[in-house]
Amino acid sequence: MSFYKNEQKRIEALIKEPLLELVLQYLPHLQVGGATNREDVWEVVAMKLNTHRVAATLESRDNRDNRTDEIPIFSGRYVADVFKKLIDEYSSKVRRSSLGHECNAEAARMKERSSDRVDALLYELYILRYYDVEVMAKLSKERLEECAKEIIYGDTNGGPTTTKDVLAAAKEQSAIDERELYEAKLAQKMAQLDKLTEDNKRLLDLNHELLSNRN
Repeated sequence: MSFYKNEQKRIEALIKEPLLELVLQYLPHLQVGGATNREDVWEVVAMKLNTHRVAATLESRDNRDNRTDEIPIFSGRYVADVFKKLIDEYSSKVRRSSLGHECNAEAARMKERSSDRVDALLYELYILRYYDVEVMAKLSKERLEECAKEIIYGDTNGGPTTTKDVLAAAKEQSAIDERELYEAKLAQKMAQLDKLTEDNKRLLDLNHELLSNRN
């Protein structure tokens, strides 16, 4: 297997759990109103995932230098493709295991047999795969618009009401979150440097005292 494919597998393994959590939270693939709305919410998911990766890297003990400049930046299209691959693989597994029986029931049995969080997330997303159709079938146009806002956690009381507004708000919040992460890490580094400086000063004073006693 090529280095590129190995690296892609490594990245997908790292991001699949937080990605699935974000997809379950925002349901970008089920957004009503056309491809543009879905793409906007996928970009929101990508930005949230990027912020999560920055935080994980800054906290990682395996990355001593906390090199956030080496973290890949994911686009909405990329995370949508990764999700599609994960949910397609899960759906195929359900169909193979069902042996002609009702797929949702088989998916529920598979969930019961597994203690893996990723499997639990995939199950919930699998069950919701036609939720947008249910919404359109059951609700009036006015109620459908309100439900779409609720699905993406928009605030109907003066907050974001369209996917463009949500995307703009997410960009602003993402920048704030990442800046706060960097500031917190910088403050931690400065505190460590101050402690090191103080320890060095104490050692120098002790050394000076020892030399004075010898003289």
